[in-house]
Amino acid sequence: SGKIELEHTTFSLNDIIVNLSNMIGFKAQEKGLELIISIDDTIPVELKGDPLRLGQILLNLANNAVKFTEKGEIVIEAVNQKISGNKAVIKFSITDTGIGMHSHEKDKIFNPFIQADTSTTRQYGGTGLGLAICRRFVEMMNGTIGVESEYGKGSVFYFTVELEISKLKRENITFPENLKNKKALVADDNKTSCRVLSSYLEKLSFKTTSVYSGEEVLSEIKRTELSKEEPYAIIFLDWEMPGINGIETAKRIIGTVSKEILPRIIMVTGYEQEEIFLMANDIGLDGFIIKPVTSSTLLDVITNTLSPHKMKTEIRQHTETKYAGISLISGASILVVEDNEINREVAREILENEGLTVDLASNGLEAYNKLAEYGYKKYDLVLMDLQMPVMGGFESAILIREKISSSELPIIAMTADVASDIKEKVKQHGMNGYISKPINTIELFSSILEFIKPVQLNRKEKLSGAPNEIKKIPVVRGLDTAKGLSIIGGNVKLYRKLLLNFADSYRQGDTELKELFSKNEMIKMGEFLHKLKGVSGNLGFTTIPALSDMIVRNLNNGGEEKIVTSIEEIAVSLKNSVEDILNSPYIKDFALPQNKETAGKLSSSLKELRGLLDTDHSEALILIETIIDSFPDSEYIKNLERISSLLNIFDIDCARDLVNAAIEQLDLGERNA
Repeated sequence: SGKIELEHTTFSLNDIIVNLSNMIGFKAQEKGLELIISIDDTIPVELKGDPLRLGQILLNLANNAVKFTEKGEIVIEAVNQKISGNKAVIKFSITDTGIGMHSHEKDKIFNPFIQADTSTTRQYGGTGLGLAICRRFVEMMNGTIGVESEYGKGSVFYFTVELEISKLKRENITFPENLKNKKALVADDNKTSCRVLSSYLEKLSFKTTSVYSGEEVLSEIKRTELSKEEPYAIIFLDWEMPGINGIETAKRIIGTVSKEILPRIIMVTGYEQEEIFLMANDIGLDGFIIKPVTSSTLLDVITNTLSPHKMKTEIRQHTETKYAGISLISGASILVVEDNEINREVAREILENEGLTVDLASNGLEAYNKLAEYGYKKYDLVLMDLQMPVMGGFESAILIREKISSSELPIIAMTADVASDIKEKVKQHGMNGYISKPINTIELFSSILEFIKPVQLNRKEKLSGAPNEIKKIPVVRGLDTAKGLSIIGGNVKLYRKLLLNFADSYRQGDTELKELFSKNEMIKMGEFLHKLKGVSGNLGFTTIPALSDMIVRNLNNGGEEKIVTSIEEIAVSLKNSVEDILNSPYIKDFALPQNKETAGKLSSSLKELRGLLDTDHSEALILIETIIDSFPDSEYIKNLERISSLLNIFDIDCARDLVNAAIEQLDLGERNA
């Protein structure tokens, strides 16, 4: 293999951590694991080095922690170990409560081609070349890597890297004076989560108290009232606690505490918990934060919730004002670029309530790719957050401006930065203007109307002619088409084919599910739901995978009596989705390609590739290039090229996920061909 050279570029560690949590958070939740992140706030805000390789080390170690842990927690920590001159030594650790290792395994684990013992490899899959590559990258960054482990109790993988300091401290964040020294109550049955969240809050000058159940929350609030102590300003409630869960605890607080001293209530939960979000919204909670909590996401939600000029991070108040003139640009298409999932949904709700068409992207690179996919002409305006993982708003704007001018496609920055030079920075990077976060709806619509004119919109409609290919996607209840398209690389034709495959496969899915439940065949039902969750999630469905996950978790925890209503909900949701797909005019006349032989050959090749991923990286690289050459006209060509890119940067786990998804869809299509 060729010599690997490290990049030397400026980056934020926070961006790497956010990206890491996005990539492994859902995997951890699927296994019922608590993912906890703790970042030392004395780590320099900007560093210079190789962010891609550093991210790969963390991803490999974190993925292994999830893979080898069946219950408990994964804790990712970063500590500022030493600063000397313009260099910083950062120590990372990934701690799990998994199966652990024997002492003889620890001594060899970082050597190439060494696996865990045979029984472990059969049960969990091997660690492959990943740890040897991690060691190589760490040593190239003047660091060391090691492991502490006890068989049956868990492991701690740790490493250090030396990085150049680009910017030592963050510019002063204007945290509202009225929030300082307020009391905060943290409730989570996981004590590590409590400790980390309390630590973040204390650094923001809150006075914190930790409790570990809903009952303790109610007792603490009652004690505070009776003793006439200062009331709590804010409560963070974990959704999933023993006894009284977070939702029920919140209901009791709202029902018993007088409005004058009622604290703000923030619900804390894991990924893909749409039903919890809806319940939290229904009872009028003040905010919502997704685990793992980081200092930046915590600051966002507190500012949104407690600031005097707040806009709550929940979807409820956005029908308050129809801004004058907004109806004149009804139907205008806006791309919202924001890494925070809840903020994206809030923005979508605000804009769609005023008749605008909204598409979403989670970082600057995804936004750039969406624009490139449709020739930079699909959208009338872009709302762009500035601080995002993978690619920030400024970097994305520079790339976009190389392709289209500010008069043709306005870009409005969204920022919590109150620095005096922000206006100048925005202009320097080719953006048309900015609005402050948390979003003020009047400021938002005023800016939109400044840059989207009714005349401009009408002219665009006349010139557009035939409807865009994107508009030929069926409107399906519970389906996020933007998410689904992004998963398969924006190929609309392939997406319609996969939706039809899904509908054909689950025509009787609602009936089959209810029959399994009525016959008490819980194992088969769990298998059915596990597969349904994977397939529907890969297509961008939201409700179906969320309900599937909730039912499976209740089954695994012996809560079969809790799932009766959920079974009916998911059956109805599945039936509605299938009907919407099959009744769509864009599906009725859409014939599936009948080339069963090609699908079978491609599936077989990908299965061979899958077998090489953990055993022979170099052969896997050769095989993926052979597959690309052999199937140049495949509708999966973008995914094949993405797999090749991932293998070239040693991201074995992400490559495996794409390979598995492609095999699943190919085999599904072959059966229905």
